[in-house]
Amino acid sequence: MVVFRRGRLLLSLYWRVKRAFDILFSALVLLLLSPLLLLVAILVRLDSEGPVIFRQQRIGRDRRNGNSVRFNRPDRRQVNRKGKPFTIYKFRTMRVNSPRYATTPEEESDPRVTRVGRVLRRSCIDEL
Repeated sequence: MVVFRRGRLLLSLYWRVKRAFDILFSALVLLLLSPLLLLVAILVRLDSEGPVIFRQQRIGRDRRNGNSVRFNRPDRRQVNRKGKPFTIYKFRTMRVNSPRYATTPEEESDPRVTRVGRVLRRSCIDEL
């Protein structure tokens, strides 16, 4: 019984140290990347009008897990797979008030994407 309590205490301590490390490391990386983020924000603002950052709702983990329901079933989209929605904040790479599905998203010469947006998408900086 004493061993169990001591192991539980060590496990609790491990998670607290891990959480502290995660927060400190994230703060350090954010501090180091802040000049780059500021530069990207200025470039997006100069390239087009509208907000620099936009918010998007996404569905999280386990949303499209094929283990629970077979994909060839006709009701595959009606089954609730309990994906947890989350909000992501991204640098805006498209023009404001552009048609929603004017072209396919994979098209290289999409007129909705700004010049800075093309560079951000290729380098994946838009999701930093």
